[in-house]
Amino acid sequence: MKLPRTYYTPTSLFGSIMAAASALIIIFFMIAMTLFKGEESGSYVGIFIYIILPVFLIIGLILIPVGMSR
Repeated sequence: MKLPRTYYTPTSLFGSIMAAASALIIIFFMIAMTLFKGEESGSYVGIFIYIILPVFLIIGLILIPVGMSR
């Protein structure tokens, strides 16, 4: 499947990379927290997973159509 030509702007590509990386990091940390539940995990990891990383995911997703419209 070929994406529209307007997708291949630097802003859209940066947003895609940012959103994908953020989603993969969120998934990685969720799996890590599940596997190492018995050990003491930092109390700030939850804040990082559920508040900080989703902000970058949303910004990346917003950058995709912004880059396509320019």
